[in-house]
Amino acid sequence: MRLGEISRINSPSGRGRDALGIILEESPFLRFLDQCSAWELDATVFNFRPGTSIAMNTQVRALGGSYTAQDLNLPELVADSQKFHGGEVDIDVSYLADKNRNLRDFSAWFIKDLRVRIKQFAIAYESLLFNGTGLTHIIKGLKEIINGDDLPGFDGVTNLLNAQAVTGGSTKSCDLSVTTNYAKWIEWLYLALSKVKNPAGLIMNPTLFARMSTIAKRENMLGQSIDDFGNPIPNFNGIPMIQVLDTSILNNEPDDTPTTPLPSTTSLYIMSPKEQGLSLVSNSGLEWWDYDHLENKKSGKETFEIRGAWKIEDMYTIERIRNIKI
Repeated sequence: MRLGEISRINSPSGRGRDALGIILEESPFLRFLDQCSAWELDATVFNFRPGTSIAMNTQVRALGGSYTAQDLNLPELVADSQKFHGGEVDIDVSYLADKNRNLRDFSAWFIKDLRVRIKQFAIAYESLLFNGTGLTHIIKGLKEIINGDDLPGFDGVTNLLNAQAVTGGSTKSCDLSVTTNYAKWIEWLYLALSKVKNPAGLIMNPTLFARMSTIAKRENMLGQSIDDFGNPIPNFNGIPMIQVLDTSILNNEPDDTPTTPLPSTTSLYIMSPKEQGLSLVSNSGLEWWDYDHLENKKSGKETFEIRGAWKIEDMYTIERIRNIKI
């Protein structure tokens, strides 16, 4: 589903619908998820059975013979719950009177101020989708889910790759400030791409995006597509390169230096988001309430939130490549 389909917007004023557009315009990553229809409707507390990681054997039988049946073992349910992120704006009843009587410029000022707040929310929420700790009611971000431990429900599956393998030896990271590493990096990246079914995007921060654009141009692999907002999206050999905000995927992740790793690397995510694969579970999308009702105190309250949680049901929909130095 798309964010607009799943959202609950109670906004006769139209401000909630405007906010939905602002969020998608301000957050490249949420816009990418929306184009992939990666929102999935489910309950506040939900569970799922992960797809199997056991290969189905291709057997042979003789005429009149039969195959050897493989036991079908139902995977254990993985339980999770949505986390709530949003905000409220209180408006004194006196300002509401100004607005209702068209006095001064309250309406224009309020709309302008609210748009700024929504932009800030979009930036912060995109960051949480990667960096949220999962603690104290905070959504658990992809960096914390794909951190070297087994993915929830998948024994022995981490979906975390170390780019140090590109250069090998005593190196502590894959240093893409060294031009002689470009060809080796591309060759290794092709192998990483093969781990994700139908990759829809390479997700990276602005610094890595600039370097990947340079590499793709040098190797004649740079193309272009257009998103739903008419924005051009550079492609790496046909796969969109999604430049997230610089607060979402950071450049201070640890390298492989023993004892005291240097905070000098970043990550790239290969994604194929979709329902029942890699999705954002939500029962609200963007939920919005206009201030057309008064609280018990002398004010009106404009309220909005997104309730959600990551779900990785198909292990072949995402890989994180860490330890890339720019």
